[in-house]
Amino acid sequence: AGCGFISLVCLKIFIFDVDFLDTHDHAIRRSRCSGLTWLLLYPLAMGCLALTGSGVALLIAEAGKINSVPAGSPHFRQLLTCESLSVFLIISTIQRNLHSVPYVRVLRFHREHRRATLMTRIYNIQCTLQLGAAVFFGVLPYCQATAMQILVCMAIIMIFILCLNMVDELILLETVAHARERYRRHGGKVLLQKAQNLPVYPRRQGTGGRIQPA
Repeated sequence: AGCGFISLVCLKIFIFDVDFLDTHDHAIRRSRCSGLTWLLLYPLAMGCLALTGSGVALLIAEAGKINSVPAGSPHFRQLLTCESLSVFLIISTIQRNLHSVPYVRVLRFHREHRRATLMTRIYNIQCTLQLGAAVFFGVLPYCQATAMQILVCMAIIMIFILCLNMVDELILLETVAHARERYRRHGGKVLLQKAQNLPVYPRRQGTGGRIQPA
């Protein structure tokens, strides 16, 4: 039961709390085709997630040897859980690639090219890991694994995916802290230099005291 709970909580955090985007990076803003594809895939992803939750409940009942476990083939329970999770990870990867890489545009605008390149590489690693996990769960029901083994594998892999998806958030926090520190040290001096370098235009008669360029 603990492994199933951990897996479902990780999926919840993975969907709603980790993969957030700026509005300008969203697939809907990129093009009509990418936005429509993202909208059509979203209900399918949520359906796979619902099937995964149902399969996890059946595996928990089977692993705990609960008397109220529904009759049926254990292989079907494993297929229901693993294949729906596999399809969900594939759809999630496709949806992520329909967006622009999060915050890379903003980092490049502020001339943080090194961090933008690092974010892109981490993003590609995250997508590769999700596809690898999808392949693993796709073949797991055919490896004669028990319900407990499947639940443990789900918990471990989802924790690993979740931790990797938080790496880019840590980089963003570090970037913001670095920018604030740089502004605190040099921001005031830069503003003073800009103020000193402003051109001073002579006053003209008949302008009512206003300063106008010569």
